[in-house]
Amino acid sequence: MTRLTQSPGTRLILGIAIAAFAQLLSLFLAGAGHGWLTPLPASILLWVLTPAAFILAWSAERSGLRMLLPLIVIAVVSDAWLVKSTIDEENALPFYLQVNGIAGLLIVGLWVASWLFWQVLVLRALLLRREATHD
Repeated sequence: MTRLTQSPGTRLILGIAIAAFAQLLSLFLAGAGHGWLTPLPASILLWVLTPAAFILAWSAERSGLRMLLPLIVIAVVSDAWLVKSTIDEENALPFYLQVNGIAGLLIVGLWVASWLFWQVLVLRALLLRREATHD
C-alpha cells in the first residue's frame, strides 16, 4: 500500500473512494427507514475525514501535531455520538441483523471498518510524529 500512497492525489482519491463506499453501505443499513439510521449522517463526515487522514498519515512533514489534534477530538466526539445514537435507536440494529442475516452482518462490519479506518490513519500519523520527535 505504500506505493499507492506516495502521491497526495492518490491518497485523496483513496479517501474519497472509501467515503463513497461507506456512504453506499449506510444507505443499505438504513433499510428504507427501518434499519440502522445512524450511519447515514456519520458517513457524511467521512467525505472530509478520510481523505484528510490519508493525506496526514503519509505526509512528509512529521511535526504537524496541530493538524492532528482537531482530528483526534473529532474522533472521540464522533465515536461518542455514534454510540449514543445507536443506543437511542434501541432495536434498529438487532432488527436489521435479524432481517438480513449474514449479509446484514457483513454490511455492518464493512461500514464499521470504514468508519474506524480514518481513525487508524490518524493514530498512525500521531505515532509517526511522536517517533520522529524522539529521534
